[in-house]
Amino acid sequence: MRNRGNSGWAEKLRRAQKDIFYYAREVLRTEPTWQQAELLELVQFETYAPLELTKKGIAVKSGQGPGKTTAAAIASSWRLLQRPNCFVLVTSPTRRQVEDIFINELQRLVARAPIELQQMLDIQKSRVRVGNFPAWQMVTATAVRPENLQGYHENDMTVVVDEASGIERRIWGTIKGTVTQPGNLMVAIGNPNDRDSEFFDMFNKDAKLYHTLTWNAEQSPNVDPKHCQRMAEEYGRDSDTYRVRVLGQFPNESPNAVIRYEDLLFACREQTFSNCFRILAPTERVNRRQIGLDLARFGSDESVAVFRCNSAMVKMLHFTKCEPADVIRTVFANQVDLGWSNESVVYSVDAGGMGQGVMHLFRDAGKKWFEFASQGTAQNSHIFHDSITEAYFHLREMTRQRRIYLKEDAQMFSQLVSRQYRYDNDNKFRLESKDEYMKRVGTEEFTSPDRADAVALAFYPHAWGGLEVMS
Repeated sequence: MRNRGNSGWAEKLRRAQKDIFYYAREVLRTEPTWQQAELLELVQFETYAPLELTKKGIAVKSGQGPGKTTAAAIASSWRLLQRPNCFVLVTSPTRRQVEDIFINELQRLVARAPIELQQMLDIQKSRVRVGNFPAWQMVTATAVRPENLQGYHENDMTVVVDEASGIERRIWGTIKGTVTQPGNLMVAIGNPNDRDSEFFDMFNKDAKLYHTLTWNAEQSPNVDPKHCQRMAEEYGRDSDTYRVRVLGQFPNESPNAVIRYEDLLFACREQTFSNCFRILAPTERVNRRQIGLDLARFGSDESVAVFRCNSAMVKMLHFTKCEPADVIRTVFANQVDLGWSNESVVYSVDAGGMGQGVMHLFRDAGKKWFEFASQGTAQNSHIFHDSITEAYFHLREMTRQRRIYLKEDAQMFSQLVSRQYRYDNDNKFRLESKDEYMKRVGTEEFTSPDRADAVALAFYPHAWGGLEVMS
């Protein structure tokens, strides 16, 4: 593209088209970190290398914070400006990621560039046009249906796949089908959330087909070391959460874990809430309200209450060193604050330990309750060793089927994802006990899985006679 009237800009653009680092520093006026430079170098290599030396694409797994979206915006806009009619497709599992995050980052970068580049680019949420060339553009699309990504076949085409770990396998066939022509390039970036994904395969069985990069947030100049320290204190350095969000590594796969990390992560997403939770009229029978209540056994344990409406957790309360009666009265008060009538709510209360001595409070207050016995006989006793195992495996199925929303809480998340099971002598599923769990993960304060147990109680289906109604 010729730029009349400014030979200096024209020369700068020609130089930038040949050198991605010159483009980043002199045009976008940003200094890439060493991690971002790794990606930019590979993009430039793939652009100019002989065809026999190129690979199917570039895959970057990263912790949170190293600036993967910034790097992708630099790389994709550089590819767009290579020559007239270059085409870039940016896709992600959510519209928010491609429009509100990726495009906003591109706008931020271009705002620092010379006025000539700002005039060249017409940046909109769903499309970026270059000059008056109708085919010279960048488009955004959500990777939720194959048809969203069909029909894109260009010689000079770049596909950026953001949050690549969250894209379903059935979509990947369409994505890969768009980059089969000479000069095409695919860049897949994201947090390594899911082992059962095409993104995981790029770093494992298909690793020879891709350039692969791993960005550790601990090593990033963009990430405050205090953030990593806080994550370590909150989740533990050995936790899958720390592996994914800081180290940029896929979660460990424990064959004995009840709930998969990636399933639980999905349950804590904002979009999951909007999909599974509806505000229903009090008269609607599907408006199930259940409160799981796990009362502390010892001084270091927590008393925890989880409020559940239909398939969504709406509140969690936790108490330390509080008398059970005071805990229960506080929970009653929160029920009133939510506008939940006694008729619409059932309390699922662990009847063991401290729970048994306070049942009269429910009776006196006119509450409906279900005495949950952790060591009691499971409803499906031919499959599960006891009730608590049955409750956790019900959670397991809800998370697997993506029909539950849980408010993210660091301790709850860690407890749920790390709870394990084994088989008993009768070949039934048996959840490890609280004491076994604490011995395995440590004995520091609050390591008892009280929050996880309260969630299991809140979603235990047999508290309502086994009639599980989901919204």
